[in-house]
Amino acid sequence: MPDHTPMMARSALAGLIAGLAVFSAALVIPPPAGLTVTGWQTLGLALVMAIWWSTEPVPIGITALLPMIVLPILGNGDIAAAAAPYGNPLVFLFLGGFMLAMAVQRWGLHRRLAWQVLRLVGTRPARLVLGVMVAVGFLSMWISNTAAALLMLPVALSVIAVTEGGDAPAQRRFALALLLGLAYAANIGGVGTLIGTPPNALLAGYLAESHGIDLSFALWAAVGVPLVAVFLPLGWWVLVRLVFPVAPELSSGGTADPVAALKPGRIGPAERRVALVFAAAALLWIARPLLNRLPVLEGLSDAGIALGCALALFLIPAGQERRFLLIWDEAKTIPWQVLLLFGGGLSLAAAMERSGLAEWIGAGFADLGAVPPIVLLLALSATVILLTELVSNTAVVAALLPITAAIAAGTGMDVVVLSAAVAMAASCAFMLPAATPPNALVFASGHVTVAMMMRAGVVMNVLSVGLVSLTAWVLGPLVAP
Repeated sequence: MPDHTPMMARSALAGLIAGLAVFSAALVIPPPAGLTVTGWQTLGLALVMAIWWSTEPVPIGITALLPMIVLPILGNGDIAAAAAPYGNPLVFLFLGGFMLAMAVQRWGLHRRLAWQVLRLVGTRPARLVLGVMVAVGFLSMWISNTAAALLMLPVALSVIAVTEGGDAPAQRRFALALLLGLAYAANIGGVGTLIGTPPNALLAGYLAESHGIDLSFALWAAVGVPLVAVFLPLGWWVLVRLVFPVAPELSSGGTADPVAALKPGRIGPAERRVALVFAAAALLWIARPLLNRLPVLEGLSDAGIALGCALALFLIPAGQERRFLLIWDEAKTIPWQVLLLFGGGLSLAAAMERSGLAEWIGAGFADLGAVPPIVLLLALSATVILLTELVSNTAVVAALLPITAAIAAGTGMDVVVLSAAVAMAASCAFMLPAATPPNALVFASGHVTVAMMMRAGVVMNVLSVGLVSLTAWVLGPLVAP
């Protein structure tokens, strides 16, 4: 993500001008046949937001505020209608999830979980790659993909250092498989839960806001976890057997135990209490559909669970330290602009529905009704993956979800199936360092070149298209009303 210094980069300046030009054109050029003036101008707003999200002349969270500024002026609803999506329950689900993740990282619980996984798999090269991928994949279901990758990167680098001095080609292949496996697992693992990555929560918020569909934590897990469970081992096989075959054993250039590098000390009271709060949140999210059957808990929501557990972190003492498990100085550092991005995307989607723009776009896809649905899913997944290689995955999902609804209306396909494919595909960009922060982190280590990342990433992207499409086609209907 670019550093927003006073001097704007040329690409950002070009994006600023292009966005303003596109929006100005929508204000002065008459709308095409079948589309209202409001719908045409809303399309201009959507395009300027997409351009600014791609080029970032201003931070993405600030761009996300445009609907509240512009929509009332265009006559597309009043300020209350434009602002309401910023208070969507899924925004608060992620707010609570961010605070839970902050406490997990503050007290080192994520390190203990990762060490337990590595301790179980052993130190053989292929198993080490698998252990790192499983640990990162699991962690990224609960904390940010970037944080999960940052945790394991020093461990992976220490393993690589220990194996230096042996068979150079074999060691090189192992290093590539280990580091790329770390990055890819962080991307894949986020698909598993609603709080794993922003596109998932954006999908849930969009379905609730525009279609009245309640995508609960448990329902999404029924779709996301199977994809993670299949894709992680498949990605491991691609790396250690197909693209960078690793040797059964590697000679060591030292005596250090790479797994011991992560070994935590004795668990303390604060870490134990965070683990209990974290486990309570996970269990409540999973059991919520059953708990809602009880009259006293019929109003319990995933967002309420997240906020309740976050509140508990501010009330539970940390033990011997004279403080609570979470304090505001720590909580205030969560990524607030991601929450604004949720609201902006949902507000824009609702405006497209109100103005008739989504219906007009859907009419343009009516001729696709004869195309087999699985072919449409494959094409849509491939498009999202390619876009995400170059643009923020959350921005891609925010821009495309209303379009998928239009495609569904024009073709008769289930909007849940199409939109689920978009959300899942947005986490599957594996070719370029700039595609995701985990990709950028392993590239910055100096062990991975762009060519090597593309060599593995092309295979992973092709697999992603098939797996995402199949998962959406088979499991997507599970979350439909």
